[in-house]
Amino acid sequence: MLGKLIKHEFKDTIRLFWPIFSLIVVLTPLFAFLMKLGSNGIFSSYEEQNGLNLTYALQGGLIGYYLLLVGLFLGCQIMMALRFYRTIATNEAYLTFTLPTSTGKILFSKWLIAMLYYIVSGILAFFSILFTIIVVTPATFKEIVQTFEDFILNIDIDSFSLLSLVALVFIVSGAAKILQFYVSIVLGQLFRSHRAIISIGFYIALSVVLQIVSSLVLLPVIYFNFLDGLPSSDYIIHSFLLILILFNAVLAGGFYFTTYLIIRKRLNVR
Repeated sequence: MLGKLIKHEFKDTIRLFWPIFSLIVVLTPLFAFLMKLGSNGIFSSYEEQNGLNLTYALQGGLIGYYLLLVGLFLGCQIMMALRFYRTIATNEAYLTFTLPTSTGKILFSKWLIAMLYYIVSGILAFFSILFTIIVVTPATFKEIVQTFEDFILNIDIDSFSLLSLVALVFIVSGAAKILQFYVSIVLGQLFRSHRAIISIGFYIALSVVLQIVSSLVLLPVIYFNFLDGLPSSDYIIHSFLLILILFNAVLAGGFYFTTYLIIRKRLNVR
């Protein structure tokens, strides 16, 4: 049944996400060539800023491209939250929870598909940035491929572990962020009225609290590592990433089980 849930969730959500993914495919070349035109100085209007001559085209391309990347992840997060809210907290919840399966499988299938879209967004962002670099800079595609080949062939254990930790940070932090949306939504359902507004309030409150907690947890680690005068900066970076992964994993686990318990116990779902 879990496989059917995942298949249904994917089919029912792809129509929400493909316009966002299509947008970055269409607009990336536009902003990239706009930056290319600006960096070549084709336009005659220049503006002096921070000692650099930047054309209006380059500035517009940079700002537009930045907003495009931010909009990619933000748009996906909003769609994930709206999808979960509609199937858990509206009239569609009746159809969702009358399926012959457990609450845990329903929640897991929704989270898994949301993670799939989150990872796809990261892959699209990577290739979008790669395309922009090829267009804007003098580097050719062949040169970039050669650079990647040289890096892979000469990679050492420290570099490989660092890249692996960065990838894990991206995945685990994404899992925690998605589940933060979920737990905020179900917490809002514990109230009788203004549930949507209360859910948004819970999300904002959780974000503020997590920013404070993460600062209290992570900043002392960095401070004491530098204070001890460790000769290797790799140790500091690896330690920081490991703690970041552990911190987000604990958050993700807490958010997941809190969401599960509220749905099962307080919403009378079987």
